[in-house]
Amino acid sequence: MEDRSNKNTGTIQPTNRENKKIQETAYYLAEKNGFKGKSTDYWLEAERQVKGQTGGNVTNIGNKKC
Repeated sequence: MEDRSNKNTGTIQPTNRENKKIQETAYYLAEKNGFKGKSTDYWLEAERQVKGQTGGNVTNIGNKKC
């Protein structure tokens, strides 16, 4: 079995297939929101969706106050 854990953080790294799905999902989330906001926010939301976790409201990605 392949070890996909990150030695520094202890997190599991996505496979190439998961990474491609995350990339595609992030693009479609950004497109749906008019490409407003930060790409990292779309990426993180896509990771949550692909990994089956519940995520935040996508329409708020470009409207966050920092």
